[in-house]
Amino acid sequence: MTVGSGGRAPSRDSSAQRRAIDEPSVPIASVASGPRLLLDAGVDPAGVAVAAGLDPGWFGDPAVTISFVQMGHYLQACVYATRDETFAVRLGLAEGAGALYTVGYLARHSTDVRTALSTLKTYLHHFGGELSLDQGQGRAWFEYRFLFPDLEGAGLVSEGGVGIGVAFLRQLCGRYWRPDEVRISRRRPAQPARWRQCLQAPVLFGGSSNMVVFPARWLDHRVERADADLRQILQAQVSALEAAHGADYPSRVCSALRACLLIGDVSVREVAGRLATSPRTLRRRLAARQTNFDELRDRARLETACHLLENSEASISQIADLLGYAHASALSRAFRRWTTMAPREWRARRTGAGR
Repeated sequence: MTVGSGGRAPSRDSSAQRRAIDEPSVPIASVASGPRLLLDAGVDPAGVAVAAGLDPGWFGDPAVTISFVQMGHYLQACVYATRDETFAVRLGLAEGAGALYTVGYLARHSTDVRTALSTLKTYLHHFGGELSLDQGQGRAWFEYRFLFPDLEGAGLVSEGGVGIGVAFLRQLCGRYWRPDEVRISRRRPAQPARWRQCLQAPVLFGGSSNMVVFPARWLDHRVERADADLRQILQAQVSALEAAHGADYPSRVCSALRACLLIGDVSVREVAGRLATSPRTLRRRLAARQTNFDELRDRARLETACHLLENSEASISQIADLLGYAHASALSRAFRRWTTMAPREWRARRTGAGR
């Protein structure tokens, strides 16, 4: 199965999988609604768990954690078993902010929607994600990115994140809240109407990011039943989590790099500014982790190029321009160094495999 689509059973031998075994893990309860959704579809949940390499008994133990590799395999197995390409986003809708545990509950007890989204923006890296929030001309939008886009199944994890975001805003704002539109970074699916029905909004496909757009007036909406005392307690717990585990700094730099790629500026100054640090400090912290800025910039370019080649109709020239290359030939040379294949050959193989 290609990332973010439902064509064939998940494979187990990708180099991305082998590299990611030690990536951060999340509670298996983040996908706790999976077995119920599978049952609703007439599929045996235990069989799907086994196919994904998980013990079915884990779903009854909230203390169990799984890696993002395992989560990606599980979501792929669910899509394959149900033949439902919306499964990941429906799972996110079913979970809502509860999938984010203490971070989700901390955001839930914010005074208003803007503060709630800002809280998620600050702490979402603990769940392998990044959130950006912006507004203009009467509309607001949040953009969600998964920090490990080269993992098998990353597209499905991202779609689950979009579902969580939509469910979270519905919870904060009430039944009258509706997205103006939702953008999903996958190729246009065979049944787009299912996505519109699922998200209750127009859905656009094939872009470079996952985004939810809604009326900006909702940002100042007061959250009902927000408990200030409980928020203080939750804040202390999240702060302790930050101190105990910190963030995967190279991954945060890569995430900032991918955001900078979209605005055409991948300079160390721009990236450092997004991370509220200086270029010198950024380079020093990367060196302490046995990597450097140029290496991560190349990695971010490769990941973005692969994502666009597989999930969009953008031409090689358009992708080269987006990634900051002077000519398509420069992208082709770099891509060959990374993958030993030309971009067109890589795209043909990936999209052909998906079909």
